[in-house]
Amino acid sequence: MNLPAHGANPRQLYEHLGIPIPETYVDFSVNTNPYVLPLSLWPKQADFCGWAMEYPDPDASLLVDLLARIEGIAPEQVLISNGASECIHLLGQLF
Repeated sequence: MNLPAHGANPRQLYEHLGIPIPETYVDFSVNTNPYVLPLSLWPKQADFCGWAMEYPDPDASLLVDLLARIEGIAPEQVLISNGASECIHLLGQLF
């Protein structure tokens, strides 16, 4: 498991430790809003609201798996970055 220096990924941590993910939890390690909007205020895209309030997966696991499956390659062959500059920098570190 690869956790970032700042902020956590509670779902990944629960999975790694083999602990069931609780229905609700508060993650104080990041500056996201721990309070959920009342259901009466949620737009029809309720799934998006839930997703938007979570800290992103630092490893982009779901995206890596999806791209690997679509391209027919191993997940280890997929590199996700914050843009071309970071990608070039990361590739340069390999050599």
